[in-house]
Amino acid sequence: MPLGFPRFSLYRLLLSSLLLPSFRLQGKMDSDRNFDTEVTAEVRTDEENAAEDEFRIRLIAEVQNNPAVYSKVTPNGRNRVGREKAWRKIAAALHEFVGDHSSNEQFARFCEVKFVSMRNNYNRHLKRLGTLREDGTESKPYKFAPLLEFLRPLFKARGQGQS
Repeated sequence: MPLGFPRFSLYRLLLSSLLLPSFRLQGKMDSDRNFDTEVTAEVRTDEENAAEDEFRIRLIAEVQNNPAVYSKVTPNGRNRVGREKAWRKIAAALHEFVGDHSSNEQFARFCEVKFVSMRNNYNRHLKRLGTLREDGTESKPYKFAPLLEFLRPLFKARGQGQS
């Protein structure tokens, strides 16, 4: 039987912020205003994973064609308005693939967040190259690393400072 915790307790806040997005808190409130909490995993099908991968591949291709969103040395790279315009252009190109009914502005922000996450994962991948885990095995390579090679010149070599 799950423990009862106050509805807006620190425990619930920490639990919900630490869990991966694929996990969800479910529960019910009883008469004492306690919330019985249990964590359930949402299992994604192979088709959903394939669709997500296809979206990411298309997103990478669109970003590669719009250097203003990833490179500060391009004319619009330091211009916030130019970057936002480029993200809207990317979102418009991907909007019909996804079939999303949200506004282009919201979808542009979604695409930007997804790409920043992939860029950070790629940077982490580059930092781990040639290093071994504690058990002596090599780190698992990042799935989209070959597609993100165009970003490599933008990251400073390890040990030369932060990028």
